[in-house]
Amino acid sequence: MTLNKSPAVLDAPELTGPIIIAVAIGVFLLLAGKIHFGDIVGLSMFGSVFLYFLLNFMSNVIKWQTQTAIVPVYTVLSVLGYCQAPLVILSMFRMMSGMGSPFLILISVSFAVWSAIAATIFFGAILELESKKWLVGYPVFLYYLLFVEIILF
Repeated sequence: MTLNKSPAVLDAPELTGPIIIAVAIGVFLLLAGKIHFGDIVGLSMFGSVFLYFLLNFMSNVIKWQTQTAIVPVYTVLSVLGYCQAPLVILSMFRMMSGMGSPFLILISVSFAVWSAIAATIFFGAILELESKKWLVGYPVFLYYLLFVEIILF
């Protein structure tokens, strides 16, 4: 599976899909007996703003004189939200499986890695950070690992 990194996709962010993905994660967790809608929305907003500042500070094309941002918050929200799609599958697994089996924990980390790699590839294409994109990948991985923690526990 390849990611479509064409300029048409990267320049047209929207938030309908990420909102549906966040609601789907919340619904599957609700069916598993856990109410975490506020945690999901709060973590999404706080993490997106944090990563917005981090990405703009790491970008080598930022114009410090005019204080213009290279990546809008809207784009960061869109990329992070769409790359949460594997976590919907994880929340379905969590709903159907028992509490914290070692296999589920291993699968959960692999889903976080999958989401982080997809988001890192998109951010690398948006910011043209091919040499530094894995520096962006670590905080993005931690962001998705927090969602995995909410889903598992």
